[in-house]
Amino acid sequence: MNMHIPMFVTSLFLFYAAVEGFYSDGMYTLLRIFVCAMSAVTAFKYYEKKQQAMTWLFLVIAVLFNPFIEIHFYRDTWEIIDAITGVIFAVVAYAALQEKKQMSKVHGVFDRMYPNLDRSKIPAELVPTIANLMAHDMETLAKGEIPERRLFLADAIKRDIVLLGYHKDFYALPKEVQDANKEDFKQHIYTINRLSPDKLDKILTLRKKSHNDLEDLEKEVRKESMFDKHVPPLFY
Repeated sequence: MNMHIPMFVTSLFLFYAAVEGFYSDGMYTLLRIFVCAMSAVTAFKYYEKKQQAMTWLFLVIAVLFNPFIEIHFYRDTWEIIDAITGVIFAVVAYAALQEKKQMSKVHGVFDRMYPNLDRSKIPAELVPTIANLMAHDMETLAKGEIPERRLFLADAIKRDIVLLGYHKDFYALPKEVQDANKEDFKQHIYTINRLSPDKLDKILTLRKKSHNDLEDLEKEVRKESMFDKHVPPLFY
C-alpha cells in the first residue's frame, strides 16, 4: 500500500477534529487509534531509514494519541495539537508521494537502460543518488556518448584501482611524454570507466604480474570510498 494515501487521510481526520470536532467519545477514540497506529508505522519506516529525529517525532505522536492511557488536555489545547499533527502528516505524506514519483521515474530509466536489474532491491535511501546517476547517463546519451558502466561495490573498487594505477603510471612519465599523449590518456580513462567486470579482472591480473602495488593502490582507493566497509579486502 502507498503510505502517502493513509497519511493524507490521517491529516484530514486530524484537521476535521481541530476545526469541527466530533460529537461522540467513540469518534475521538477512533481518531486516537488511527493516529497512534499510523504514527507507529511511520516511526518504524523512519527507523528503517535511520532517521532518528523523525523516528522520535512519530513515537511521541503515537504516545500522545495512544488509546490505552489517555493524556488529558483542555479541548482548546487538543485542537492545537490536532492541527499541528495534521500539518506534520500532510507534509510527510507529500514527501512520500514525491519519493514515490521519483522512484517510479528511476525505475522507468532503469527498465530502459538495465532491463535485467532487480528493481525491488533498490533501497529507498539510495533513490536520490540513483536519480542523479541516471540523469547524468541520460545527458551523456544525449551527447552521443556511452555512459559509464554502473558496477557493484567490489567491481567499482577494482575499477578505481585500475584508474589510480593508470594515473600513477602516466604521471610518472617525463613531462614531454605526458604532453604528447594527453588525448590518448583521456581516451583510456573514458574506456576504463566503461569496462565490464571481467575485463577489469584481466587488467588487474596483468598489473599483478608487472607491478607490486595492488595492495597499496587498494588501500589508497578505500580511503576515498564511503562503501569500503561493505566490501572485504581484495588484494591484502
